[in-house]
Amino acid sequence: MSKTKLTNTAALHEDGMRSAALADALISLFEIKRYVHIKGPPGIGKTSIVRQVAESLEVNYIEVHGPTMVVEDFGIPFPHHETNTFDFYSPGWWPSDPHSKGILCFDDAAQMSTDLQKVLANIVQARNLHGKPLPDGWMVVSTGNRMQDRAGAIRQLSHLDNRRTVLGLRTDFTDWTDWAMNNNVRPEVIAFVHFNPGRLNEFDPNAESNATPRSWVEGVSQIIDVVPKHVEFECFAGAVGQGAATEFMGFLRHCRELPD
Repeated sequence: MSKTKLTNTAALHEDGMRSAALADALISLFEIKRYVHIKGPPGIGKTSIVRQVAESLEVNYIEVHGPTMVVEDFGIPFPHHETNTFDFYSPGWWPSDPHSKGILCFDDAAQMSTDLQKVLANIVQARNLHGKPLPDGWMVVSTGNRMQDRAGAIRQLSHLDNRRTVLGLRTDFTDWTDWAMNNNVRPEVIAFVHFNPGRLNEFDPNAESNATPRSWVEGVSQIIDVVPKHVEFECFAGAVGQGAATEFMGFLRHCRELPD
């Protein structure tokens, strides 16, 4: 790999806040219900942090997946024949209790079509959906990858950008280790990342498989001792890439040879 490519790849990870700082910002901005958009490379825990903030605040949490939505998912019209007018059925996920509190999260919102972005912009500006108000106790948050990640993100409408606070998230070894130790991540994976922290997040938009915090958890930690040992390498490589999988397999063999 050339020096230029190494520099450009590293630049993909270094922007943004640590997860602990981002959580603090979300908790503070919840008080004024400021719309926040969290951006960063794939697999670093953007949506998980929003969910955990809602849990820490002890408020409701609703998550909808932006890219799979169509305009009709925000409400279907029905006619009033007597008055020749029509109204809208609200979607089941829309908060309806006026006394409730919570976070409404649009996951992967950077992949939403321009028509959906217009609806989202109206939600955060007018705080209603087809005349159905968003309760005062609710905050809107969205997450998404960056355009340079080539993960499907498209250019965002300027008036939507102007209505939100955009916060970047970066991977931090210490934050991830603390989280992993409290979320049943295999000690072999935590020890390996501690041994080689550079392997925690090596996202490269040109690679088929990437080592990211998510792939280490879901593609490695969760399948250790699940698949037969003779196919472990192929499964690991399919999640984090061959280079990271090769190093991890060597580390794992040493772990298994150690006394209990």
